[in-house]
Order: sequence, then structure tokens, then C-alpha cells
Amino acid sequence: MKRQLLASFGAVSLAMLSALADGASISVDMREVRGETAHDLWGIFFEDIDLSIDGGVYAELVRNGSFEEGSINRWNKALPLAAWHPVGAAELNVREIEDDGGKRYRVASIRAKKGCGFSNEGFFGIAVKEGVEYFLSLRIRGNKAPISVSLDRTGALSAATGEIAAGGGEWADVALTLKAVATDSRCSLVFRTAADEDFEVDCVSLMPGDAVNGLWRRDVFERLAALKPRFLRFPGGCWVEGEMMKYAYRWKKTLPPRSERKPQWNLWMYWSSNSVGFYEYLLLAEALGAKPLFCINAGMSHKQNQPMDKMGEYVQDALDCIEFCNGDAGTKWGAVRAAMGHPKPFNLEYLEIGNENFGEAYDERYALYHDAIRAKYPEIKLIANFFKDWHVKSRHVEIEDIHHYETPEWFMTKGVEFYDKAAAATSFFVGEYAAQDAIGFWGDLKGAIGEAAFMVALERNPGKVRLAAYAPLIANVEHSVWAPNLIYVSTDTVFGSPSWTVQKLFAENMGETLLACAMDAPDSKFGNLDGKAIVADAVLAGNGDVVVKAVNCTGEATKVTLNVAGGKRECSYVRTVFGGEAADVHNSLYEPERLKEHTIRGNAAFPIAETLPPLSLSIYRFKELSQR
Repeated sequence: MKRQLLASFGAVSLAMLSALADGASISVDMREVRGETAHDLWGIFFEDIDLSIDGGVYAELVRNGSFEEGSINRWNKALPLAAWHPVGAAELNVREIEDDGGKRYRVASIRAKKGCGFSNEGFFGIAVKEGVEYFLSLRIRGNKAPISVSLDRTGALSAATGEIAAGGGEWADVALTLKAVATDSRCSLVFRTAADEDFEVDCVSLMPGDAVNGLWRRDVFERLAALKPRFLRFPGGCWVEGEMMKYAYRWKKTLPPRSERKPQWNLWMYWSSNSVGFYEYLLLAEALGAKPLFCINAGMSHKQNQPMDKMGEYVQDALDCIEFCNGDAGTKWGAVRAAMGHPKPFNLEYLEIGNENFGEAYDERYALYHDAIRAKYPEIKLIANFFKDWHVKSRHVEIEDIHHYETPEWFMTKGVEFYDKAAAATSFFVGEYAAQDAIGFWGDLKGAIGEAAFMVALERNPGKVRLAAYAPLIANVEHSVWAPNLIYVSTDTVFGSPSWTVQKLFAENMGETLLACAMDAPDSKFGNLDGKAIVADAVLAGNGDVVVKAVNCTGEATKVTLNVAGGKRECSYVRTVFGGEAADVHNSLYEPERLKEHTIRGNAAFPIAETLPPLSLSIYRFKELSQR
């Protein structure tokens, strides 16, 4: 069956692709070094969007385990039983109690007949794997008879079972290990009483035994680690600002024990538990070998700003977060970090002030942060927002955060030229970018190849572009309000969009120095925009490999003559090719690896004649070219 490319590239069928387009040439000179590459260039951007934390990378399987989650409705009334259900003849309610210290919190109150009880559905089902242990913990009081615990499978079979012993009238902390005897993606955590009972529970948690560092869902973490991120920007994004100041992200509120953290309404239409707080984000960066890049609230939300005469605590938050990350255990906030289990500093290097803030209100607030941080921590690299063409004017800016959400055609044309033409007065953090318009919900090949062309242009401008991150990073397939995303998660499956593969290939093929790379490629039309058929650059890797990245932006196979001068004329090479049979092809739960790269090994005698497939990224690693 013939597949056709999208109309923006012309109706080019597979049968027609044998007719190759006019040729191009790529000439690399090892003797001409253009400078060092931006060593922190490729990173990841983490925002709590589309259930990327709870129901995403965080391994917790119980939703709303502390019964604090509410719902925003027309009466602004909290309905904190989200994800919880009575089982059989049972009543399940939530009541608010006050502890001896005056703190108020919610607990679940259960009245159940023998053999009945309550259940938690998790995040659209709880996936269990045969042979894996699951660690249950909760607080309970009032049960005078045992309570059975099970992970129930479809058809009322149990994938794992256990029992909570009879208790008394005081709160007791209970821990139980459940070992799965079957595999199922849609279990519920079910509690059933052995007698008619009235009792209360709180702080219910179920963590899989194969979680990375006891925190991260293993298959999702592995997808992140494969990107080899040099930095992790967190926690957003619009999540940093919130719709109003009461929903703004305040990092200190996320430090108490998880059982005491309050959930927060997320403008992406769900409650965030804050189980992954400031400290856990730092742990995630550390586990990935990435530098932490914290984006702190600038005293601004979408609809409100903190008055200037009350900005002191916000600026102090910035100073304190640096001390928390970098101070030794003898400092106030370094001691807090050490008490949480991390005596060594996290070595925060980058701090961004606000997200997508602009205008005079941002300008004057940025000045407050800038002056206070420069006075106490001059070594911190500050990042300012560049949004809606607004530059900070009140202070000198070292790095500006700029975002690009555009069509694939823009990335292949205007995007390729953007940083070539940008003024060099400052350096840029391309904090969010993605081909977004005119592509499929799950992303597609055309979007990924557009981004690849753009990334070549970012890589070849190390004096201007220091950091870059695709956005957004993770989405749960059951709650995806933003499209596309880089990684998609269901209860038991993870797959990457085509853009994920492009990001991985660029990260795997970073170089240390930028080489001279001259390119002669035919002109091409991309919608109503003009551009070149081929985009390319070349870098020298730390092991001596010459790495050439070549992106064919067109819907036609293109002949290329590739030459590397300044080294041996003959060498071995590895060629990695990423492409597909049509512009709109994508991965999905049904076909999670429909698109993936292919590797070819061979020997080359320069110049070599190659053919770049339509809409493709080709990466060549030429080995042992040095004359020494």
C-alpha cells in the first residue's frame, strides 16, 4: 500500500521517491575549529503538566493517599474522595481532625459490613507485575478485627494479598509487603474487613519494589536517563506562576514530610500532591547526572502580582534556596537539607527568575532578585525571561530564556536562521521549544525532523545558545491537555514520540569542539516559506570521532556528497538514520516503537556519495581520522 506525505511537502508517494532530488554537498574541515561546543546544551524541562509527576515519573501507585485532594467546582467545595470508592455494604467519608499541635488534616472514616470495605483506583488503574514486591504503608485506628488487603485483578481475582492485624483506638503506623503473583495493568487496591467495623485511615501509600531510588517509576526514569540530560529545569513552566498568587509555587512549602504536604490546585486541571517537592526534584537531577536549574517564582502569577513593598519574602526565598542547595550543614538551610538525608550540597549553578514573565512589572522585580543574589552569590548564573519580545532593561542580563512553539516548516526555515542572525550581546537559554501546529496529537515524523533542523542550528551557535530543552516532557495518556509531549505514560507502558528519538540522538552525539562545515544544498519550499533542503553541522567528539549531523527537511530522497578534510582519506564509520515512511507517522500505545533509528556500519574513502532518505536525520561518526 502506498502512503502519501502530508500536503505541505507535496503528494509524494513511495513509488516516486526513487527519483532522487538534485544533489547537495557537505564539506567538513578538521583543521578549522570554530570553538568549543556549549557543553550544557541539551537538557530536559520538567513541568507538572499532564500528570507528569503523580501518575508519571513518581512511582506512587495510590492517588490521593492523604485524602487532602479536592475538586474545584462551581461551589468551590472540596470533594476529597477522588480515586476512593466504597466496596460492598460500606460507607466512606472524609472528616477533618486536629492534632495536638493544632494542625488540621483530613482522614477517611469507614463503616463497613463484614467482607466489605473500600478501594483506591490509582491513576486510571494500578499496574502490577508478577514477582515484584509492593510496599504498602498507612496509618489506621479503630479496627478491632483484621483487614485483608489485595490488589484485585479484572474478574475479581487477586494479583497480591496481605492482611492488616487488628488494632486499637490509637493511630498505628502499618507497613505491609504485597508480592504480585500475576501481571495486570488495571488493578485496584482493596481493603476488606473481617467483621462489621468502624475505623479510620490516613496516609495510604503503595510503592513498587523496583522503583529507582525508591522514588521513580523505573521505565519512565530510563526514558529520561536515555536523554543524557546535562541539566534539569524545574518545576515549570506555568506551574511556577499559577493562575493567582495563592497557587504560585513556593518551594519551602514542599519540604515537610510527604504526609504533611498539602496538595495544590494545578492550572492544568488536576491536584498536585507535592509529593515530589523541591528536594525530590534535586534528587531526580542528581540521579540523572544533570545540573539542577531551578525556576523560582518572580512574585508574579497569571492574574496577580505580589506588591513591590511585599516582595522581601520572595527575594529571601531565592537566597534561601541557594543556601539549601549549596550551603554546608552549618548553615540554616544547609542544615535542613542535611537533616532530610543529603549532607552534601547539590551545587546549584543556574537560577531562573520567573517563567514567561514580561513588562515593567517583571523588570522591576527582576532587579530586586538580581541585586540580592549578586551581592551574596555572585557565582550563580542568573536567567531572565525573554517573552513577547520583552527584554529586561533594569539590569544586565547574562542569559535570556526564550521559547519557540512553531510549525515544523518554521523550524526548518526561520528557525534555522534565527540564532545565526541573533545579536550576540547576550546568550540564550532556549527553555521550551516544540513543533506544535499542523502535526498529530502524539507528535509525528515531520515535527521531529523540523526540530532536528532547528537543533543543528542551536548546536552550531555555541556563543549564543548555551542551554536548550524540549517541552513538555511527560504526559499521562489519560490526561493530556497539551500536545504533543516527549514521553507518554500509561499504567504499564511508556513510549517516546518521534521527537524523543531526535533528542536522544543529539544527546548521544554531542561533541567538544565545533568544526568548520560548509554546505551547498538546493533551495526548497516549505509551505509559504523558503529554505534549504539540507541542514548540517559537524563536531569533534572527545574520543576523536568526527560527528556529522545531516537533516533532510524535504519529502524527497536527496543525494549528498560528503567530504572530511584535514585527516586520513579513509576510515570506518557508523551511520545512524532516523526516518519513516510518511510525514504523519508516529508512535502510540498500539505501536510504541513504530519509529526508531537504524544503524549502519561501513568504510569510507572521501569524498563519499550518500542518499539521505526523505524527512530524515542522519548522523555519521567517522573514526580514526587523525593523521597522528
